[in-house]
Amino acid sequence: MAALAAPLRLIWWVACHAPVALALAAVALQAAWAIDTRALWYSDELRYAEATRALLQDGQWIVLSLNGVPYPDKPPLWFWMLAGLERAFGMGLPTTLWLGSAVSMGLLLAASDVLARALGLSREVRGAAMLVMLSSVLVLGLVHYIRMDMLFSALILLAMAGFWRHYADHGPGWLAVAGFFAAGLAIITKGPLGLLIPLVPVVLFLLWSGGTGRLFSRVTLWGLLAAALPVVAWLAAVAAVAGPAFLTERLIGEQVVARATDAFHHREPWHYYVRMLPILALPWAALVVAAPGRAVDPRAWGAVWRGRRQAGATAFLVLGVIGIFALLSALSGKVAIYVLPMLPMLAMLAGLALTASLPGLARGMVAVGVALGLLAAGMVWVAATGATAVPWWAPALGAALLAAAAGIAVAGRRAPTLALPALAVVMGLWATSQVLLTLPALNGALSTQAPATILRDQAAGGAHPVAYRTYSGVFSFYAGRAVDEIATPEDLAARLAAHDSLVVVGRTRHLDGLPGLDAAEELDRREIWGAGGTYVVLRVPGHRAQTPAAPVENAPAVVAPNP
Repeated sequence: MAALAAPLRLIWWVACHAPVALALAAVALQAAWAIDTRALWYSDELRYAEATRALLQDGQWIVLSLNGVPYPDKPPLWFWMLAGLERAFGMGLPTTLWLGSAVSMGLLLAASDVLARALGLSREVRGAAMLVMLSSVLVLGLVHYIRMDMLFSALILLAMAGFWRHYADHGPGWLAVAGFFAAGLAIITKGPLGLLIPLVPVVLFLLWSGGTGRLFSRVTLWGLLAAALPVVAWLAAVAAVAGPAFLTERLIGEQVVARATDAFHHREPWHYYVRMLPILALPWAALVVAAPGRAVDPRAWGAVWRGRRQAGATAFLVLGVIGIFALLSALSGKVAIYVLPMLPMLAMLAGLALTASLPGLARGMVAVGVALGLLAAGMVWVAATGATAVPWWAPALGAALLAAAAGIAVAGRRAPTLALPALAVVMGLWATSQVLLTLPALNGALSTQAPATILRDQAAGGAHPVAYRTYSGVFSFYAGRAVDEIATPEDLAARLAAHDSLVVVGRTRHLDGLPGLDAAEELDRREIWGAGGTYVVLRVPGHRAQTPAAPVENAPAVVAPNP
């Protein structure tokens, strides 16, 4: 590392003095190399692509549309952003979706630094936190994954910054009002957690430090009105476009109340995030072993309690992580990516540790190296066993880069300001190599592109496309049209009676033995990971095609030739 000390010091200087510029440059490089290198994967990417296509082509701006029917599952702000990018650059779908992911991640990293500045963290801590983010597996992966969670988290962090500046740092009230407005935008990006998540850290901090009285003020009232402004405007538009019943039953009843209290989908036990967070925060989750001994010393906690009135940014971050973790764990539905708003807060805590010369810091960096080494071993196993369709040399290259990162973490255990830039560079190279070489090889197992393309081609030839007991909307984008989605044998019989021929896609366990499929021709068969098993595409003659034509009056008789 000594030979590379000069460029690494330059990167460290840029991270400390211009962390947002460094982050945007890193994301741009990642996206430029890897945009459009793979197909859209099951299931959310496919559904979001179809909803975006409907918005752009059919004008479904207020209530999104999926496979030709209303799609109230997601609010529209992120989709509006995608539409704006498409109008601005005209790159077409799905390219604009990948661009949207890069833009969203850039906004998230920029918002992370806004919060760090608001908390008054030093340049060194902010630089370290940004490099921790840029070397985190989850952040690097999300640059190449299509979701609205990055924009959602960015707005949450901006809201936190505004809340901290007014309620804890005694800044002007307009900052809190701006924070509430950002939370309102977060609500119309993904839902009510957009307000609940940023409120949790500031409420807990004020309870801890004894300043809850500041919450009960005219500023808070104005802030709540500011948060309500974009939400009420959108809900009023929904009621006008789709009707009050759709608003109360489908959007609020099914998508808000039911998901929070009794989610039928993504239901997980309360301890789900206990096991998921350490994985999602790799490799830096291992840094926890650097925590000083006083962190578990009851006498030290007594001192912390006595000094709570003077608590500062560190207490805010710790209480925020604990509170958000508890909030998410209390919800019925749980998804790994929901922890994303916590990741920048954890990165700031890591930045504080990495720049504080803690006695256990060297031990923590070694643990980070061990975590990276375990990831490398996993990729070696994939390369050696041929467990996927990926050519062996792609995961082997990834393993070599992860092993190099592990060596950097261990070698730089006493010089984190050199190790951090090196880790960000090597982990960026690792992510790029896998996006270019490994991920495209998984399209056949993770995307519906191949069967949906068959549906498209068969429909062009006159067959009626049918999806039997599948997740809604996952075939529509690549089929280039709405697909008739049915769920019962009676539905299938009705389609067979109404059409000359069908092209049917579904899981083999659902289609095997169904009446009417005896004469089916199999066009494709594949397992789609995460989609519930093996899918098959069948070409089926319809009953209408088998019905004899009615005799034409005065038609000449057809005489069979003599044998």
